[in-house]
Amino acid sequence: MMECFNPADYASAELIDNQTIDELVYTESSHHLVITGWSERSIDLNELSSSLDIPNEERVNCFRGENGFYCWVLSLSGKSIANTKCDLGSILEGCLRCLKYINVALAYLEKQGDGKNKSIIRYYFHDIITESNKKQKINILQVKTNEFISETIEEKVFCPTLCEDIVNHYLALGIDRASTCVNPEDANGNLSKLKDNNFDFPSNVLPEFSLFNYHLDNLSKLPILLSFKDIQHTELWKSQDWGAEYEDYIPKTPVFGYYSSHDEDGCKGPHIVLCPLNIKNAANEEDAVKLDIDELLIYKIVLIHELAHAMMDKNHVSLNSLFSRAMEESLANMITLQWFEKFDHSNYKKVKSFIETQPEIYKFGINQFEAGVDWTKWRDSKKMHKLLKEWFDKCFVPELLEQPKKVRAEYNRVLK
Repeated sequence: MMECFNPADYASAELIDNQTIDELVYTESSHHLVITGWSERSIDLNELSSSLDIPNEERVNCFRGENGFYCWVLSLSGKSIANTKCDLGSILEGCLRCLKYINVALAYLEKQGDGKNKSIIRYYFHDIITESNKKQKINILQVKTNEFISETIEEKVFCPTLCEDIVNHYLALGIDRASTCVNPEDANGNLSKLKDNNFDFPSNVLPEFSLFNYHLDNLSKLPILLSFKDIQHTELWKSQDWGAEYEDYIPKTPVFGYYSSHDEDGCKGPHIVLCPLNIKNAANEEDAVKLDIDELLIYKIVLIHELAHAMMDKNHVSLNSLFSRAMEESLANMITLQWFEKFDHSNYKKVKSFIETQPEIYKFGINQFEAGVDWTKWRDSKKMHKLLKEWFDKCFVPELLEQPKKVRAEYNRVLK
């Protein structure tokens, strides 16, 4: 058992002092400090909670999740905390004795106006605190806490289920982990080898409270779920009937993964789903073997492709036409090729050859790449542009496919 901390042992004049805490928390509102982190060793939650010296148990909520995940929610409301002379700075220092780093946020609940008595987590400020940056970060937290307490939150109801909400909504382990063909541990093992993918997401793409899914070994701040179902494109793209003349363009192949900004199976907000069964099968197919493309490289291709979708998801607009999907999927493959050319050039030719084996809409990513189009124009558009069908009809013909300048000109024309 890891030794727990006592705030008195770590008091520091440079941290938030007791008088400041008294002034900050003497209020009746639903303001909370949330702390999460990961530990390979077990932490005694009862001992940890008692060391906080907060008499009213409902004011602090502790949770131990799977795989060493820990979560504490400390209410900043009411006289009870003020009377304990609780030093937040000391608490954070004590947490760092248990954990290598901690994710912290000033958070509250916002009720939804749909009459269903639902609420979602909102945060006012969040940060990552480590042993090396704690002095600076805790001072910043003190300033932000002052600002946060002064904010008026309309729904002033303390909810002791914040920990449970964080775990259930933002730390989902997978959609469907039951499979006799693929071991989930193998899939996670492959994912753990893929790090430093050099993607920087705009903040509006990340799901609420994604920070608390942060782990030093995680690939990204986006939740990555695993589905061991044999998902096909015809199932994923069945939202509309696009007409018999376009039927051949709808892929009749398995799905390796997909990006979604919608709630799904307990995961709230944007996330990526990978399909290990289909990826493993693809790695064993003749084309992949001939191209010397193994399972790990396919994981990398698919993951970067889905991260590219996240990068383009500025407006959270659903892709409900074949033509918008053609633009989106081809640009995601174009970004994938750009990434490999810059960051993993040794595999660039393999990846390009792999894309050449894909359905026409995906393969068009090579043409977009050679044309050097600006994908941010699509990201910043409404994605349902009325000229997309005209763009599709002009681009997906042999004569234009062989002319990168015309591909770029047509792209710029419809997205000007």
